[in-house]
Amino acid sequence: MDLILRHSAPTELPTELGGVVAAANVSAADRALTVVMSQVLGKSALDAYADTLRTYELDPALAEFGELATDADEATRQDLAERMLQAPAVRKMLTEFPNFEDLSADAPHGADFAQRAIVLAMLDLYNPAQLDVLVRMNC
Repeated sequence: MDLILRHSAPTELPTELGGVVAAANVSAADRALTVVMSQVLGKSALDAYADTLRTYELDPALAEFGELATDADEATRQDLAERMLQAPAVRKMLTEFPNFEDLSADAPHGADFAQRAIVLAMLDLYNPAQLDVLVRMNC
């Protein structure tokens, strides 16, 4: 309880992950996605994600992604995808989990269930331009 009060940790997340998410100051959409991930991914994936967030610094490209307008043009989307791939937090996650299957390998309800849940959450949380940027990044 003390951790929650000190760091305003999200109570819908496991205590350790909630504290890390609060300290990283991620976007509302990323926080909501983390809630979904915490319910469907296994311990190794969540530990690696928490480790990434411990050293997270908001890169300008990541901040821009959070604010990307639905009607962003093709050049803007491509440029943003390329810059996001250079962000340290993104590079670290892609090193830990080079593909979606690795991320869900130890999911308690199975990889297919975890992957479907995450994709559905992303479709709900991110606008079409943001989703296009993620596709361009091969995420």
